[in-house]
Amino acid sequence: MRFPSTRSLQALRHAAAGILGLAVLSLSSPQAAAQQLDLEHCICFGDSLTNNDFLGLVYGNPQSLYDKDPFEAMFAKSAPGGATLNSFALAGATSRDLAGQINTYEALEFLFLAPTATLFQIEIGGNDFLDNVQLLGSAAPGQNATADAVVNRVLGRLESALKRLRPRQGVEMVLWTIPDITITPEWLGRLNATQIANIRAHTKRANDRIRMFRGRPRVAVLDFEKLQVAVVNNPPVIQGNPLIPPPSFGDYDDLHADGVHPTAVANALIANAMIDLLNGKFGTSFPFYSAQELADLARF
Repeated sequence: MRFPSTRSLQALRHAAAGILGLAVLSLSSPQAAAQQLDLEHCICFGDSLTNNDFLGLVYGNPQSLYDKDPFEAMFAKSAPGGATLNSFALAGATSRDLAGQINTYEALEFLFLAPTATLFQIEIGGNDFLDNVQLLGSAAPGQNATADAVVNRVLGRLESALKRLRPRQGVEMVLWTIPDITITPEWLGRLNATQIANIRAHTKRANDRIRMFRGRPRVAVLDFEKLQVAVVNNPPVIQGNPLIPPPSFGDYDDLHADGVHPTAVANALIANAMIDLLNGKFGTSFPFYSAQELADLARF
């Protein structure tokens, strides 16, 4: 069992940003898709939770420990043959970077270098919380204007992004809630009870607002925080073998590959939750990752 440092996380974010720049990841899938939801051209905005391609290099882990990020895993399982996934997500990105990711996509779209989207995904905000752990832990919502401003900025930037993308007719969106950083290996056991309560209260304030978008007909909200808490508190059992929760990390049967990011099997479980969300919201019948596929990722 190993414990990461905050310094290592910061090194990851700076190094990964330098490696990735504004590069675009393009993938193709041979899978068949249901007709109710168009996955022909999927566009991803976010951070290293949805672009994990260089995490192995930065953390010194085999890249197979991470495998596909959740959106990529959903795409691989569900998208039709010839479909494309273009990811503008960047390791280390905060909500401040979201507008720039959209700007880059729209510029490339204008130049016919990126396709017109049929599905957007936005996953952002976790790094805003990681950058302000001590501040958010110092006061509950409403008690410190500077701490409240961190959450307000995340929500404001997220809502601005949605307003930009919403006018595109017939384009669906997947929106993530913000993770609970207090139960990651990076921070588990390093915060006192008051800090944990305050950070979770700020997370709840942000996510309660994000969850309100569930009522929009073309927006599906992946409640990542709820899923994260559920699997950490009650780790899934796959073919008789339980996955290992924090503080453990770094093995294929752990929930975390490093101090923050999910393992390959955890990413596939998140993808299954996303597939279930899309099937329920849009009436699709996309297949799930099977118990055998999950067991293979966990190296059982």
